[in-house]
Amino acid sequence: MTSFGSVPTEIVGLICTSLDGEDLFSLRLACKDLSAKSLDYFAERYFTSLQILITSDNVTLLENIASHNVFRMRIRELWITPALFENNYDMDLVRFELQRPSYNPQPRMARASSTGRARGIMVQRQAEDSSGYVAKARHAAYRAAVVDHLAIATSDILRNALERSIARFPNLKTVGLRHHGADVQDLMQKKRSLKCQGWKQLYKATGCDVAVPWHMRIGPGSNVNVRALTFAALLKALGSCGSSIEIETLNTCGGSCSGLVVGDLGLTKEQCKSVLPLVRGLKSLHFCIRSHHDRRDDESYRFLLGLVVTAAPNLEELNFSQSPSHDYIVTSQQFQWLSTQVDFTRLIRLHFWGIRTPVDSLTTFLRSASRTLKWMQFHSIHLMRDHAAPDDSEEAQDEGERLWRQVWAFFHDEMSLEYLRFSSLMCNGLPLRVFDPLHGRKGLNELTNASDSAIFDAKRAHVSFREWIQQVDFERFDNDDPYFSD
Repeated sequence: MTSFGSVPTEIVGLICTSLDGEDLFSLRLACKDLSAKSLDYFAERYFTSLQILITSDNVTLLENIASHNVFRMRIRELWITPALFENNYDMDLVRFELQRPSYNPQPRMARASSTGRARGIMVQRQAEDSSGYVAKARHAAYRAAVVDHLAIATSDILRNALERSIARFPNLKTVGLRHHGADVQDLMQKKRSLKCQGWKQLYKATGCDVAVPWHMRIGPGSNVNVRALTFAALLKALGSCGSSIEIETLNTCGGSCSGLVVGDLGLTKEQCKSVLPLVRGLKSLHFCIRSHHDRRDDESYRFLLGLVVTAAPNLEELNFSQSPSHDYIVTSQQFQWLSTQVDFTRLIRLHFWGIRTPVDSLTTFLRSASRTLKWMQFHSIHLMRDHAAPDDSEEAQDEGERLWRQVWAFFHDEMSLEYLRFSSLMCNGLPLRVFDPLHGRKGLNELTNASDSAIFDAKRAHVSFREWIQQVDFERFDNDDPYFSD
């Protein structure tokens, strides 16, 4: 009788495609021959994308994978989750137990939304754990995780591990920072498995999701800019690898637009120069940066904007966000400088979020990409006036609409897009409500029911882009409109 281990490798591969993760692991453990024959399939299934937390166990794991002759050849994406516990690194026992309801593995919209409910949950837990032993054990695990995490993040340990590992990933194309569970569908379907190493162990020990997104802020009580430190370590490691790698995608937040707080990246001039050749080869750049605009930010901000300029000629996709903290004039000036420096020749997709800019700077930026750009999305774009806003709200509304119509006229005259979506448009603090008669609410071909967005999709539209942009208009807020009444 032929043993199962003698089945051809091709047949084993077909069998593996029909198995879920647990069954595949069981199959590989059942027979040494099957384990060997399924190794390539296993590596392709689980080691094309690697996401790690900043812990000593994860650093060791990263280097172990880099030393494995099969697994290291499959790595095409490397993601680093920069912060744990929303950057809250000094919670005492009481605060930690109060916060735990908001640190659970489900979308934030489904989490406890009030302090009262959180306190009620805490009282229930205290009743179940009258001695407090379980709560104290969880808090001790939290404290140990924080100490370990900060020891890695604030030293050269991560950088050195990345340097040694990245050089041994010959097929690596995508690198960046990414929140664990940034994809809501992944959260709902619990697709965690090997995608974020170390998460399950910490979740069991602390009773909460240690790596939920921290959403545009540094946690109270923390003065450690882990995101900047992590991104700096990644850039230093990439620069040290030189021409041995060819990265195509660089990402500061994995698509969650959560903002890289600039701070002091700590890069020397030599390290900055070493990154430039790598950036010139990028095809996709997701760059969300923000600044508190203290003195140490300026040089780092110029360097990061310079990376966008350097990458521009070969970029096919750009996702750019500034997300200013408070100094809107400085942020607008930085975008004005960027608009005069970029030279796009291949850009196809563009996503802007959280930009403050005068009309002429925005159109100057877009003009460079107008020959190739086909897909564009605007969100929370804030046009700036060259003079003080009118005191009268009606006049301010009129001026805001006039400025945005200048942008739409530019779209009509100089661009031919296949997809455009804009939402949350503003002008000097005044929100503007877009009305799209064709695709908006109550439209002929409704694509959205939002009152502040408009969408053109050539695949579904029955008019040309230029015809569509001509008919987009504004609505004034009307409290008597039953559609918007509570």
